[in-house]
Amino acid sequence: MNPPAKRSTRGHPLPPALLGGDIIIAATTHLVSLLPDPHWGLPTDTPLLELDQSENPWRNGLSREPLELSNGQVTVPTKPGLGIEVDEEVVRRFAV
Repeated sequence: MNPPAKRSTRGHPLPPALLGGDIIIAATTHLVSLLPDPHWGLPTDTPLLELDQSENPWRNGLSREPLELSNGQVTVPTKPGLGIEVDEEVVRRFAV
């Protein structure tokens, strides 16, 4: 039997920077939520999510319900899968 997995970045910084859409943001939000709780020490293992806020139709409309962002915090989606529902009409509109 294997010992329980430890939630750690093992001293390596892990700041995911996102320039993509709702799907990758939801997936990365779940990833960051599994990292250790912040201790604000130096060096830090504090998990961060760098979330681009420039205009992006894939981020602001691909999901039927936008991810909640409040006071610099993103709420982890809790619905099945990645927690979001993709708006298929938006996908068709941008299909090439």
